[in-house]
Order: sequence, then C-alpha cells, then structure tokens
Amino acid sequence: MEIKKTDQVKIASLWVLALCLPIFWHPKAQNPFLFSKELFLRFYIVILLAIILWKYNKFFSIFLGYSLGFTFLKLSTRSLWALGNLRDFFLYYLILRIFLESINWKQTLYPYLISLAIILATSFAQLLSFDITRHGTYLYHGEYWKLAGFFGNTHILKTWIGICAPLAFLLPKFWATIPLAIIFGSLIFFGRSYGGLTIAVFSCSITGFILFKRKLNVRIILFSILLMGILGVSYQNKANSVRRQIIHQTIPHILKHPIIGNGLNSFGAAGIIASGTPELQAHNEPLSFIHDYGLPFSIFGIFLLLLNYYLKLKSLEDKLAKGILSGLFYGFIYYSCFSFPFHMAHSATLFLTTIAIIDSIKQKEAQRCGFSGSLKTLHS
Repeated sequence: MEIKKTDQVKIASLWVLALCLPIFWHPKAQNPFLFSKELFLRFYIVILLAIILWKYNKFFSIFLGYSLGFTFLKLSTRSLWALGNLRDFFLYYLILRIFLESINWKQTLYPYLISLAIILATSFAQLLSFDITRHGTYLYHGEYWKLAGFFGNTHILKTWIGICAPLAFLLPKFWATIPLAIIFGSLIFFGRSYGGLTIAVFSCSITGFILFKRKLNVRIILFSILLMGILGVSYQNKANSVRRQIIHQTIPHILKHPIIGNGLNSFGAAGIIASGTPELQAHNEPLSFIHDYGLPFSIFGIFLLLLNYYLKLKSLEDKLAKGILSGLFYGFIYYSCFSFPFHMAHSATLFLTTIAIIDSIKQKEAQRCGFSGSLKTLHS
C-alpha cells in the first residue's frame, strides 16, 4: 500500500518531535540520557493514541492531545504519572471499543455485576469474622462497625456498591428486585455514611424511570431526580467539614491561574490541608479539573461532554441499554461532585466501560441506518 506524501510528512514530523523531546526537555536533577527512553515512550505513544482515538471518540482525542501539550507548560513527575494514567485508561477504552464490535454490550457489564456479588458476599463474611482479605471488621470512631470488603476502605466499598446499583437491572424484572434489595440493605446496614446510598437512589431512580415509565408526568419526575441530586451533593459538601475546607482553600489557587490552570495533576502538590495532612484529591472532580486545567477549557469541556452523552443516551433505541447506561453515567456525574471516582482505577474503568458501550451502540445504530438507507436507494 502506497502512503501519500502528506501522510509521510505527518509521520516524519511526529517522529522528529518524539526524538527531540528527550534531548531538549527533561526534569531537573535527572540524567537526560537515562530519562530519554521514558520520555520517548510516554509521549510518542500518547500522540499516536490521540490520533487513533479520533476515529472512535473525538472528545477523548482532543482531551488527550490537550493534556499532552499541557505538560509542556510545566513538566513534573506528577504530570508524567497523570499522562501515563490517561494513556492507559484511553488505551483500555480503545481496546474495549474494538471488542464491542463483535460482542453484546451486556457481556461487558455482567462481570461487574458478578464482582459486585463477590464483594457483597465478602463483606457479609467479614461481619461474621471470616475475612479472606485480612482487612477485618473494625470499630470506627467507637460508634459502629464498618466493613472494608476487597477495598481496604469502607467508604470506597459503599460508594462502589452504590455506583454498581443500576447493574441489577441486567436481570429480568422479578429477579432484579433481589440484588436491589441486597444492595440497598447492605448500604443501610454497613454504616451511616450516606454517600453510597444517595448514589444508588439517584442512579436507580433514573434507570427505573426510563425502564418502567407509563403515563407518569415526565417533567415532574425528572425535576424530582435533579432536585434530589442537587440536595444530595449540597449535603455531602456542606455536612463534611473536610470537603468544605478543601473548596475554600482551592478557590485562591484557581484564581492565581484561572486561564491555563496550575498544571496536570497538580492538585496533590497544592499544599491544601483540611484533615491534618495534605489533601491529594479535591473530593470534587470538577473542582480538581478546574484547578489543573483552568476555567475556559474545564467549563467548555465539561459542558460538551455532558451535552454529547445526554443526546446520545436520549436517542438510544435499546430501552434496557438506555436505562442502565443512563443510570451509570449520571450516577458517576453525581458522585464526582463530592468525591474523586475518576482518580480510582476500579471506578474510572467502569465509567470508561459505560462510555465505550454508549459509543459502540450509537455507532452500530448509525451503521444499521446507513445500511437500511443504502438498501432503500438500491431498491428504488
């Protein structure tokens, strides 16, 4: 296959850029020759991945490309770590999109439902002092027992249960009530933190409304879900003094660099102290994003992401997929307003899985419509 001259120029330019990076750009106190191979692999692979992603998800392609260029403004070890994480996560998304071309979307979500069942079983076993993870059941603030599951952290356990709640609707209507009862019962029984419970209520309300609505007043129900979400986020941020302090201390950092931000993955180095030690996460993903990337790109990017997937979810033909994927997507957006799900591997991969399934279904629907249109044209 002959390569066009314009493509040859593009490829040659990319190679020159990648080869020059290790020579002219390296962190202080680092040997440039020892560090050159890391720079070459990290940045050239990111460039290629961003180009390939354009075919599958233009928003992710632009975001990854911008993040790469963004590191030029302030190179640090933290930026390189974050860029490596973005590379791996978007590579996961790309591989999943390729797999979804030949498998059903349910097959991709069933493993998450199975893993949730194992985690719940492990948590109840811990309550009975049978702990295969050796995390143990432990007394928290001398008030009540809290469990860790496989996560080693009770808050992550309960929010993960809440995030996965819409997956129960993968089962038939009658059988779905059993895992839903277990999920909500576990969230109420395992502790008195309302994060996981509010996530489950919010996301399952959206899924249930889409799947089971009949002659209900759509506007009233949607308004009630939105109001419940706003009140829940307000409660989480106001009731928790740590989150409140983080927000107040982060705003001055944002105002120092409102346009280009403070640098990729720089929040952990901002020196914000709200719980006696430096906070590594903002406990609020939009706040963290604005701190790192600046106001214009953050606001514009978040708006486009929400609008894009709102329109895609709204137009899905498969009712079951529309209900479950809507619950997962909006549940994540809700959760991100008072925590950091995109900075944890297990939740970030589920979010990317949700996005990949939505994109894959829309692509298949578009191809099917195009094929139908071709047949009509041929017939006429």
